[in-house]
Amino acid sequence: MSAPSMMEPTGAGPVRIPLSGARTVLPGLPGWAGAPATAVHRRWNGHERRSRERLRRLSRDYDALCTSAVDAAEIAAGLEASGFTDGSAREYGYPGVFGLAEALFRLTPRLADRRPGRLANPWAERPLRHLARGLTFALPGLVLVACLPALSSGADRVTLVLAMLLGWPASQAMAFLGYSLEGRRHPRAAAAVLLLGLCVSALVAGLLALAAHTLGASAPVVAIAAAEIVYVTSAAVVLVLGNELIVLGALVPGVVAAACSRWVPGLPDPVLVAGAVSSVALVLVAALAICAGARIRDLRGGFRVLTRHDLTEVVFHLGYGLAGGVLVTLPALGGSATAAGGLALLPVIWSMGGAEWSVVWLRRRSFDLLNETISVPGFQRSVRRLALTGTVRYLLQLTVLTGLLVAGFRLTGGALPDRPLTVALLAGWLLGGGLYLALTLSSLSGVRTVVPCLLLAVAVGLAAHTLLTSPFAMLAAPVALVIALAPALRRTVADPVRHM
Repeated sequence: MSAPSMMEPTGAGPVRIPLSGARTVLPGLPGWAGAPATAVHRRWNGHERRSRERLRRLSRDYDALCTSAVDAAEIAAGLEASGFTDGSAREYGYPGVFGLAEALFRLTPRLADRRPGRLANPWAERPLRHLARGLTFALPGLVLVACLPALSSGADRVTLVLAMLLGWPASQAMAFLGYSLEGRRHPRAAAAVLLLGLCVSALVAGLLALAAHTLGASAPVVAIAAAEIVYVTSAAVVLVLGNELIVLGALVPGVVAAACSRWVPGLPDPVLVAGAVSSVALVLVAALAICAGARIRDLRGGFRVLTRHDLTEVVFHLGYGLAGGVLVTLPALGGSATAAGGLALLPVIWSMGGAEWSVVWLRRRSFDLLNETISVPGFQRSVRRLALTGTVRYLLQLTVLTGLLVAGFRLTGGALPDRPLTVALLAGWLLGGGLYLALTLSSLSGVRTVVPCLLLAVAVGLAAHTLLTSPFAMLAAPVALVIALAPALRRTVADPVRHM
């Protein structure tokens, strides 16, 4: 859920001065950073079908200034900056520039009724979209959790883990590129780049399936691994191009088949297989259909638009997906605790949609705060409180989901040793908190900070699983992740530039 800055200033309108409650006086005047060559003052051409009274003509000459000004003082400053003097104002029947500005302010209708300094907030909370994204990128982890404890073959385990470690980074990189091109208003180029990424991912899935089958992995596991890569990259295409309802609809056959296989005794295995295949096929067909209009020239255009900085960011997003996948697969290294570790990951998987929702809530509130606060220290104190509130909101969701899991597990007669399960649930809760902090930092354009922290947690987790046989080894990676990310988030979230 990387969230690059969406409010780039343009030469077409006023830009708010952060933490001042005001706007720049004359956007568009020569000398303003990023301004076009023409000034905001434009001469009336004599053909507009409005009053020719002299003051009204002047208001049209300074149309952008008068219709967007928050008070008469802003108009006065704009007139003076463009060369108006008190002598010029007397030509319009007013003793000075400020009197003329008051008249223009009363005369001209505002573009919108707004508080001073208010800009449209781009961070809209869309629960359906958050739910779809959470389900989409959590399902591969759900497959891993469901399958790993039952697998006895090393080749099968390695195949499933590799599938997730290939699928998650690919989907992260594709999403970054797609959103980058969409944000720069190149939708056809975005579709072309995403289609290329999907084709490359499908080829990698085929090669992985061939290699795994050759090395002794079972046919069902090989099929699941290949389908996992195709599914997560196809879903990334569909979600980036704004079709989350398609993803939710495509999930229905697989979810229904899984529920039937769980609750209907004696149901043939092919029913579950058919449901899963249907879901993957529907998402793949939808992705191909959405990108059907892409052409080679769109692909070339997309690569011309992308900068060297973008390509560097892609590498970090690949690292984000890879390290995150390793953290989720660490419970597979737990020996007898594997089943408990896998079960404890379920609340984390279910909570990913809520995590994105909490991040968007934070970004929406912090954007409004930036518009309203007039001092940097005041903004920093308030936004840190907001970040803490958002984290608590997510952890409460995760706690409720963990409680529901434990209750359901006990009611269905589940039998696992209490100590490994308790430690695993605590590790999963901490991992969820760490992943939420990583998601928040990434949203604030901090992916370059997140990736080293994830890699540190991976190193600590691998060392703990290698050196310790206790279930407490599962706590090492989540604790390291939280300790590394918490101060980084506190520092980053207080930077006003990250919220513009």
